[in-house]
Amino acid sequence: MTIGLAVVCDSYAYYTLGLEKLTGISALKFGLIGNVVVILVALWVGVTLAELSSNLSHLVFPIVAWTFFATKIILGQPLLAKN
Repeated sequence: MTIGLAVVCDSYAYYTLGLEKLTGISALKFGLIGNVVVILVALWVGVTLAELSSNLSHLVFPIVAWTFFATKIILGQPLLAKN
């Protein structure tokens, strides 16, 4: 499960920029979908690890916070461009 989280996080550039080139769909859309997937997988891994050790789960939850923060920045960029 932690390997799956690592794969999802590490493959971010491939499923955003790579799929944009293949499909012509904006990398922003793939990135936002990818961020949601990363958040959900990290939450699942964190909750699963919490059953084993609360200390281990604390190491995973910053991924959720950082990805949520990055998603808010991405969503705010079009608003800044309008001003």
